[in-house]
Amino acid sequence: MSYINYLNLPPLPFEIERDIFNTISKNSSCHQNDDLLINTNLKTLSIIGTIDYDPRTNIGYQYSEGKNIFPNLADYDFIEISDLVKDWLETNIPFECIAFIQVMSNGSLVPPHIDESRSKAVNYLLETGGAASTTFYKPKDEYKDLKITPQVVIPYTRLDVVESEIIPQKTWHELDVTAIHGVENLSSKRVSLTICL
Repeated sequence: MSYINYLNLPPLPFEIERDIFNTISKNSSCHQNDDLLINTNLKTLSIIGTIDYDPRTNIGYQYSEGKNIFPNLADYDFIEISDLVKDWLETNIPFECIAFIQVMSNGSLVPPHIDESRSKAVNYLLETGGAASTTFYKPKDEYKDLKITPQVVIPYTRLDVVESEIIPQKTWHELDVTAIHGVENLSSKRVSLTICL
């Protein structure tokens, strides 16, 4: 089973790419949730609910402990798209979607986790972050009976790699974000248009 699937969707035209980078450069309306280590708008933060976390039964540690476990954890921004990008998506993408700009920066990894507010992510990578790999994992046998919940980061020592790939720039791809996944080996900013399904 592949957790990464490439999609035959139209590439983003230059004016849409330019608009996305302009939006990033003007972005000052982010709000931070320190427990989640994520910057986004208030509406998105309100979607992310509180998970009933018990360290005795969970495979991971709460996001607020993320920097202690993963000192090279990247900053993570979810930025609202402009009306221009919304209009382009409505015209060119054959399914209903909610989209954001996703930026990973100032660190070398996004640790293993599962997403809380979507089951599939369709991404278009504008900047790859260098030779960064998107990696999927499964729990090692001794951890397979522990709970896997959103809003936790999972140490590599508790996981086995099941799939890892360097996704090419400017390709549409779908990820199963209900499976444990992360990004490794970031050497620069990673920017994508991400669609929540």
